[in-house]
Amino acid sequence: MEETETTNPVEGEALPPAEVEEREEKNGPSTGSGRAGGEEAYPGLPEAVSDEDGDEPFEEIERDGRRARIPAWLKPELMMQADYTRKTQELAEARRAFEAERGQVEQASQAELSAHANLSLIDRQIGHYSKVDWNAWHDSDPFEAQKAFAQFQLLKDARAQTLGALAQLHQERTLRAQQDTAKRIEQGAAELARDIKDWSPTTAAKLLDFGQSHYGFSREDLDGIDDPRLVKVLHAAFRWEEHQQKQKAAQSHAAAQTTRPAAKVGGASPKPGLDDRLSADEWLRRRNEQLRKRRG
Repeated sequence: MEETETTNPVEGEALPPAEVEEREEKNGPSTGSGRAGGEEAYPGLPEAVSDEDGDEPFEEIERDGRRARIPAWLKPELMMQADYTRKTQELAEARRAFEAERGQVEQASQAELSAHANLSLIDRQIGHYSKVDWNAWHDSDPFEAQKAFAQFQLLKDARAQTLGALAQLHQERTLRAQQDTAKRIEQGAAELARDIKDWSPTTAAKLLDFGQSHYGFSREDLDGIDDPRLVKVLHAAFRWEEHQQKQKAAQSHAAAQTTRPAAKVGGASPKPGLDDRLSADEWLRRRNEQLRKRRG
């Protein structure tokens, strides 16, 4: 058995990496990118692609007044995110407007309830004073009677003011309801014009007549419809009825076209010349033709 010479570290001394140093001298120093001598340090792992390499297209985008270069595949995702953000903001604004409007309605309703409660309290107090014998009270205690009568007058003034406030609140609520109805009708008309191809005042009049004649609706019922979905349902029924009527007319016309004349039933067509199966006009025409040829 041959002996091999080995060198062992002594006192913690490490062996110098002779082979590694030799390879580095041949291939050149390693770079920070993980390559040695132009070869991959980690085969199989993709290297980061930069704009200068030209291996991947880049595009410029602008965000908040600043421009940046990004990979082309990332732009649709950013655009989709921006569109989602915009729609989310629009929805949030619509929700805030709805909440503000609902808050106004609730405040108006609360104000009306408070006014009605105050009016009820005032009426009870006025009812109490209306039973007083003011002359007798004035004779017995003129000072207190005068104070009570002044309070009675203040209550009547307060009642008049409360009634005026209630009338104003009621008028505002009615006006708001009318505006909401007009807005809803305008939006419904725009939706009908968009979804019904032949929508026009003439079509609307036809639907009114159709709803009354086929389904028994009154004019008031149909005029009160402000939901475009119900109008679409009525229009679909109207178009279906029209289709049915056209089919029946076409079938009747086809049946009339397939009916054979009675003269042709049970025999062949008349031959040239005179024939008893000819009509009187045709027989006379052929006879005159024969006589004309003989004279010629």
